[in-house]
Amino acid sequence: VTGNAGNINRSASSIPLMVFVNDTSNSSVAQNVNVTFWVSTNITALDNITVNVTNGTGQAAYYFNPTCSFVAAQQVWKAGVTDGNYNATNTSNFSVTVLGDMILNISRPLGIEVLLGNNVSLNGSIIDDCNVNITDGAVAFRSVHNETNNYCTNIVNLGVGNYSCTVNTTGMEPGWYNVTFNSTKTNHNTNQTTKINAYFVETEPVLAGANVTPDPGGWGETFTFRVNATDRDNDTLSVQLWVRKQPASAWTLQSTNSSVRGTNVTVTFTKAFVSGDIGVWDYKFNVTEDDAGQINETAVRNFTVEKDD
Repeated sequence: VTGNAGNINRSASSIPLMVFVNDTSNSSVAQNVNVTFWVSTNITALDNITVNVTNGTGQAAYYFNPTCSFVAAQQVWKAGVTDGNYNATNTSNFSVTVLGDMILNISRPLGIEVLLGNNVSLNGSIIDDCNVNITDGAVAFRSVHNETNNYCTNIVNLGVGNYSCTVNTTGMEPGWYNVTFNSTKTNHNTNQTTKINAYFVETEPVLAGANVTPDPGGWGETFTFRVNATDRDNDTLSVQLWVRKQPASAWTLQSTNSSVRGTNVTVTFTKAFVSGDIGVWDYKFNVTEDDAGQINETAVRNFTVEKDD
C-alpha cells in the first residue's frame, strides 16, 4: 500500500493511493482487474468513488487530487476488488490528510501617522483556498521597526474571518512600522503577510531651556535669545521668537528659523533695543512642524532693558 498517512494540499497536484492485488488461486499478480477506491470528503463517510484497473505488476493507483469538496482534515480511504472475475475483497481503512491554505490580508492600517502615545488598530482577515472564512485561526500581529518586534497581545476575533488588535504606541520609537499578520490552524498550512510602512509613529516638537542674556541689560547691548528644540522623528521645525513690552502690549513676531532639525538643537536669535525700549519685556518661543496641529510653546518669561551703561 502506498499513500497511507500521507498529506496532500488542496492547492497542489495529487498524491498516489496505491494497492497491490494478488491472485491467491494462481499465486500470481492480478492483471487488468477492476479496483475501486473510496475516499471520504468529510472525515467519515466513504463517498468518493473511482474505479481503476491493475497494471502488469498487479498495482492499481488512484492519483488523489482533492478539490474543495474535501474538508481540510484527516480523511479515510480504502480500496477493493470490484471485478466479476474475482471475489470482492476490500483493504482496511487507511488515512490521508487533506491540507488547506490560508490567505491573509491586512486591511488596516495603510500608511497612516499615529501620534506617540495614541492607539493604532491592526485589522486582518483570513480565507482559505476555497474562499471560506477562517473563523478559528490562531493569529498574531506584530509591528516591526529597525528589526525590533512589538507584539500585539489583545487580539479580538471579530467573526467571519476578521481579527483585530490594538497597539498603544507609548514608549515606541518614532518612525515607520511594518505590520506582520500570521495564522496557524490544524490541517492548514501556516501563512503570514506583511504590510510595509503600515503606520508611522509621530512625535510632537519640544522646546526646552529658554533663556535670554544679558538680563538685565542696557538698551545699547545685543540681547541673545536661546531655546533647545527637539523632534525625535526628525521633522523640519519652524521656531519663532515673540516679544512684547509690559504692560500688556501686543505680541510681536521678532524672528523665525524654519530649518531646524534634530534633537536638542540650540536655536539662537538676537535683538537690539533703543532708548525708548527701557522697561520690562516678555518673551516666548513657539514651534511648528509639517503636520497640522503639531505646535508647542514655551512659558512666557520676562527680561529687563535698562539704561545704557
